[in-house]
Amino acid sequence: MKPMRFLIVVCARAGSERLKGKNFLRVAGTPEYPVRVCDFAIGAAQKAYNFLDSRWCISSDDVRFCQEEPSNLVRRPERLCTAKASIHLALKHALQAWELDCDGPQFDAVISLQANVVTVTAGLVTQVAHLLERNKRATAVMTVKPAECPPEWMFHWGKRHPRFLERQATSKRFRMQDLPQRYVPTGTCCAVRREVLLGCKSSAAFKWLGDSILPAIENGTVIEIHDRIDLEQARAWLNRPAQWEDGK
Repeated sequence: MKPMRFLIVVCARAGSERLKGKNFLRVAGTPEYPVRVCDFAIGAAQKAYNFLDSRWCISSDDVRFCQEEPSNLVRRPERLCTAKASIHLALKHALQAWELDCDGPQFDAVISLQANVVTVTAGLVTQVAHLLERNKRATAVMTVKPAECPPEWMFHWGKRHPRFLERQATSKRFRMQDLPQRYVPTGTCCAVRREVLLGCKSSAAFKWLGDSILPAIENGTVIEIHDRIDLEQARAWLNRPAQWEDGK
């Protein structure tokens, strides 16, 4: 069986509104040898190249990538650089731009990585790719994380303490072990088949992944940087003592 070919796209839009220039902010290392926010997604894409039949690129409007990764940069048009622009349009553009240079279709699927996620690894990218490759009926694979809290219908706003959630007073009490496991999408890594991505006409959330999405479970920490608090949390997590176990 011929292996699938993947295009790994690191989405790194420059115009962050809450944290300016977040992709190039130092999150670890030293001022002389900084480790920036975007280095984790780029490193995962580069390392996944060793395990998959793939190519990787950066979809961005940031001119700094022109100096660092000129051969792997796909320049986003201005219409795809706004906060309201749908990610699937940026992925479509990257795929079509790359294949235009290659004189025709070259890839079976596209894998998207977010440049502001510092917990992504090449192992996770490979896991997502292999799940899509093994399940022929799946249109896409998306990373999810187990929910650690009961669903919202088990709570209500307390009258005396409106700032805190209180357990709803019902005749039947629910225990955590009685509840089915629930998951929340993280979007750290998504893989979608080429024909599904190019055929999507809707900009609704996750609609571009098709109607048969497989979950890839992330059991570790997930840190997505949007503001200064997220950045400090990422720095604390990345500089944690080696003896600490994830989640403790």
